[in-house]
Amino acid sequence: MYLNDFIPFILKLLTNISWFCGGLCLIALLLLNNAPILASEKEPLLVEDYLDKALTFAKNNAIDSCLFYVEKAHPILWQLDKNTWEENIIDIGRQLQRKNVDAALRYFKKHLHFAEQNLAPNHTIIAKLNIRVGYAYKKKSQFYVCLSYYEKALRIFETNQIESNSVAAIYQQAGNIYTRKGDYDKALDYLHKSLNVRLQLKNYPKAANALTDIATVYWDIGELEKSLAYDQRALAQPGISDIQEQRFLINQANVYLALGSFNKAETILQASRTTFEEMDCAESDSKCTRNKYSHLSAIYVDLASIAQHNNNLEQTLSYHQKALTTGLKVYPDEHRSLNKIRVQSAKIHLKQQHYQQALHAFQTALIAMIPNFTDTTLASNPSTKDFNPEPWISRALAGKGDVYRQLYLSNLEQETSKATVLQQALACYQLSLGLSANLHQQHSGETGKFNVAEEVYPIYEKAIHTCLLLNKETHKRAYLDTSFNLIEQSKAATLLQALKNFEAQQYAMIPDSVLTIKTNLEKKITEFTIKVNLDQQQRQYHDSIFKLKRQLSQFNQDLEQSYPQYQNLKYDFELATLKTAQQKLPNEATAIIEYFVGDSSVFVLGITHKQTHFYELPNKIRFDTLARKLQNALTNAPSQMANASERRLAYEDYTQTAHQLYSAILAPILNQLPKNINQLTIIPDDLLGYIPFETFLTTPPKSEEMRYENHQLNYLINNYQINYAYSTTLFIENLDKAVPYYSNDAGLLLGFAPTFDALQNVNTSNTVNLNTCNQQSLSNLTFNGQELSKIATIAKGATFNQQAATKETFIEQAANFPIIHLATHACVDDEEPMYNRIFFTDQPLLTHELYNLRINAELVVLSACNTASGQLQRGEGIMSLSRAFTYAGCPSLVTSLWSVDDEQTSKIMVHFYQNLQQGQAKPDALRNAKLSYLSEQGNELSHPFYWAAFVQIGNTQALQFNKGVAKYWYFLGGFILILGMLGCWGLLRKRRLKAAINN
Repeated sequence: MYLNDFIPFILKLLTNISWFCGGLCLIALLLLNNAPILASEKEPLLVEDYLDKALTFAKNNAIDSCLFYVEKAHPILWQLDKNTWEENIIDIGRQLQRKNVDAALRYFKKHLHFAEQNLAPNHTIIAKLNIRVGYAYKKKSQFYVCLSYYEKALRIFETNQIESNSVAAIYQQAGNIYTRKGDYDKALDYLHKSLNVRLQLKNYPKAANALTDIATVYWDIGELEKSLAYDQRALAQPGISDIQEQRFLINQANVYLALGSFNKAETILQASRTTFEEMDCAESDSKCTRNKYSHLSAIYVDLASIAQHNNNLEQTLSYHQKALTTGLKVYPDEHRSLNKIRVQSAKIHLKQQHYQQALHAFQTALIAMIPNFTDTTLASNPSTKDFNPEPWISRALAGKGDVYRQLYLSNLEQETSKATVLQQALACYQLSLGLSANLHQQHSGETGKFNVAEEVYPIYEKAIHTCLLLNKETHKRAYLDTSFNLIEQSKAATLLQALKNFEAQQYAMIPDSVLTIKTNLEKKITEFTIKVNLDQQQRQYHDSIFKLKRQLSQFNQDLEQSYPQYQNLKYDFELATLKTAQQKLPNEATAIIEYFVGDSSVFVLGITHKQTHFYELPNKIRFDTLARKLQNALTNAPSQMANASERRLAYEDYTQTAHQLYSAILAPILNQLPKNINQLTIIPDDLLGYIPFETFLTTPPKSEEMRYENHQLNYLINNYQINYAYSTTLFIENLDKAVPYYSNDAGLLLGFAPTFDALQNVNTSNTVNLNTCNQQSLSNLTFNGQELSKIATIAKGATFNQQAATKETFIEQAANFPIIHLATHACVDDEEPMYNRIFFTDQPLLTHELYNLRINAELVVLSACNTASGQLQRGEGIMSLSRAFTYAGCPSLVTSLWSVDDEQTSKIMVHFYQNLQQGQAKPDALRNAKLSYLSEQGNELSHPFYWAAFVQIGNTQALQFNKGVAKYWYFLGGFILILGMLGCWGLLRKRRLKAAINN
């Protein structure tokens, strides 16, 4: 009864509760539906407030408070508008950077990571944040980390095809970093790209800055006229500011200093000095202050150079101190400009024989340049793991080495032993050279590599000399081994690196299809580069070249990541050791004689199976004089001389010089070698690379009569088989090269003997002028066709004469034959070695193009003029066509040192191939060809001009002339063997069948 009374009440209560809950839910839903509208009205106001507070705190260096409000604004701003997010994030970061670079770097990195997680990979916001991270690293003087972020940004801009003033600025900044790194090819590419964008956008003041940065590159590499021309172009740009004008004038003064025009330079510098010293900058005007003191610092450095030229060393140091003090007002202590001043001051202290001050200045510079190096102990050196690719670190270390070496030579060091002082010098030199070698490997083009080789060559000389002194002090053979290693490091490093790169591609098993992409990119770059140089007005090619180089650079990076073995092999190769060289010599009758020609001394090293002899030959100037005199005597034929007195003078010049040079540079080492030595591998250096040692005279002439026959003159060729190499390492590498497989059945020889009647003076946008390098018209060669025909009867193969001897045919066939013979014209471009050329009927083949070919021939014979001659590049050798063929993969070449006589060359070449056919080693075959020629000629044609120009470089092994025939005999023998086996099997089967029938 009681329960029934409560039921209506309970039901009513539940109904009321349900209505109440429903009302609450409805209110909640209404509130939720209206929430975004209410928030969207408030969020912009909140964000604006947060950003204002963040900026205020950033300006006041209140880092934590600034970041707090950025964090509050960040998610709301991101949802509202991503471009606005980017603008505000970067604006606040810039304010942070003015006060605290490290905080700004962390800030930008954090937001870059967020953007990379939430945006497409090629979004421009990611590019802009990469720029800000890079710029923060630049402010910290970590230029090479900065460069990596700039490169990421540029790839995104290029993908989106964006070319704006801000993008041009990054190209320019990246180019300047490549300049300081010494990678001048890349620097010019980037700076020209920046210039082109600025000009296209008609931003002439910024274009002027790019022009003067290009001028700086040319100044660095010693092309002073080009540097001056670009500075003048910068000054001529409309709208440049007064500050820009002063900067460009200071740069011009630098050029005048390098040209030796000190009065002209000083006039400009003193005027600029007055301008900047009188500049009145407000305390808050940081831009004005930076311009004033940075330019004054640079002016004081240049004035110091003038004082040094005037031998006023005290004034030089005074100007350096002014430059340092002024620079510190606007630069951080580790800034590169300040360290240049410290290193230059240290060199002046060394010149004054203030050794402790010099060491202190070098050590201070090293501490400033290397973040993890803080040891002020003067004898302490930084670890290689802390190095960054900064050339001035190498220069400072070399300077320290100079101080210790001078301490030894002056006998002033009393606290430590002489050997210890020399060991300290050697340690500094080796660290310096190691860093330079690393820089050399990293450079993208030959200009930067060659510049490194040129700069470090004097350091190699001092290091080698230090080793000899240590050997004298300690009597330890290890220092001779080190001397050999140093000489090898100094030789043809660019060429060796290129060959190792190609080998690494082979051993890493990279598919041909992948390598073809790389080769095609390289060929296109070469093609456009040639077109640009043919017609400077064809500006459209510049952008194509830049894009292709960027693609190639990215492709190479991807290749190294995809094939780690390739990367390891490419960069991890060892030079030959002295022990290896001795073990690898072909026989006990062979000796390697290697030269290093320094600024003051010539070093010569003789290596046999069991012995090593090392000499320092002083009076390098005398060797230069003799070498030039002998080269001149060899390249002038008697038939070119007007009268008997001229011929007599020429005869005396040759015979005296040939014997003097032999006595000075070769006899001392030969006299120490075993008597059984009759084969010499010569590794020349400097001017010695232009001289065939075969022409040395071991004794004065037997009589006063002018006779050139080899039974009258004791030519070195009478006693020795001689070949040449670029370095011991390359010589040994070539000895070990496997014989490639040739995909043809045509024979051994691929020969070309072009004619030049049909196409003379061709010069269009798609061709290279068929004139010689000095613009003389090509003449037909009378005997090259006969030469090739005779050789073809000895070495069977494919020959292309006259109009059939085209460049295209050569490129198509070059990889398919073991011997290549080119009987043609060639010429040397004295201004640009990459335009050395060897001629075919239709087009010449340039060094540029040879670098992109792979020629697998066991022997290439360049039966043409001057193919071993060219521009001398210190540390690399002669930039000749023969070097280019070696670069393309040829292990052995016969090549010429001067303009040869067509008819006499033909005779020697026929003898040479006859000797090769008989199984003679290549240098033996060439030597005997020359001796045969001499035995057939009279007096005048026995002059070395006619027979000595051709030299053999590289692999010395004999060619297997019968290997093609042997292959067919193997096939025939195999066929006969199979027939015999079938016959025996048939006979046996027949007998078994007969036996079965009988049974």
